[in-house]
Amino acid sequence: MGMDVVQVMRSLKQFVADFNYCLHQEFFIEKTSPNRTLRVLTVDHMADSMRTHGLGVLNTGVNLTYQLLRNKFTVFNQFLKDEHIHAQLQKDIRYFHENIESLNKLMGNALGFVRSMSSAAAAVASQMKAYDTAVEDIGLPNPNDDSPIRTTMELLRELREHASKTRSFVKMLIEVFRSAFLDESRFGHLLDFYVAVPALTVNYVEHMLMCRDRLKKRAQHDKELTFTDDGFTMGLAYILSILKLWPQFTTLNWFRSINKKCAADKEMLNDEMKTSKDSRSAGLKATRLQAYEREFKLLSFTLQSSRVFFSVDDDED
Repeated sequence: MGMDVVQVMRSLKQFVADFNYCLHQEFFIEKTSPNRTLRVLTVDHMADSMRTHGLGVLNTGVNLTYQLLRNKFTVFNQFLKDEHIHAQLQKDIRYFHENIESLNKLMGNALGFVRSMSSAAAAVASQMKAYDTAVEDIGLPNPNDDSPIRTTMELLRELREHASKTRSFVKMLIEVFRSAFLDESRFGHLLDFYVAVPALTVNYVEHMLMCRDRLKKRAQHDKELTFTDDGFTMGLAYILSILKLWPQFTTLNWFRSINKKCAADKEMLNDEMKTSKDSRSAGLKATRLQAYEREFKLLSFTLQSSRVFFSVDDDED
């Protein structure tokens, strides 16, 4: 039996810190474990919990996620505004990378939790919709009658409402913070966040390459062993969407410049391999460069997928 979503919600803050999210397959996997097993939370597990506890847990999950995001945005705002932090950033830029990246991941994992719960609720609603037949043909002799038929009709009405709420939850979690950040006199310092994105992505790619290297070696129980960490890209896309910084980030042409850099490095490496006597060293460099380029492409695709997920503005046009 899988993890129970109600138990997860009771310690949601700890859950998003201890688990990594996979955007494309919609599951969470534990980062580390004292033994050789890692716990997993999938959409199917969430759907099973909803069949047990009811679809109302989705509303509770969204509310808990909102509270968590509000707390993280408070830290995010203070972190970028505090003069002591600025002094620390000048001394150690890695301090900035690790802290902001951690906030991104926590927020992204929380949003992934809402996304997975919405998918689970949609799956449960779709399965239960088989009972939603010929409702309009059911005749009730008394509109105020508390008969089982009326109760069933009320449940089916709620079922249809839940089935249409998947996007509304995402839209709500964007607009509630976006409206608060419109005050540039208080939050204008956040509008330069997009400048830090390239450095954050480099740090993330290096982290993922390190994790993938660990997977090839003997298991180290005290270190993170993972092949996915899409909470980072979810959080990054969420912040850029809330602050409406996608146009500014796009003007950086960051991923295009990465492709050009990798192409130039490949050309230099090919020239080196022609003249170098140490073919093994050149081969290792080529393998590393290929992995680096592949990881950046995967990050680019995942970031674009996350951007589409948070593109609520298109729904209003």
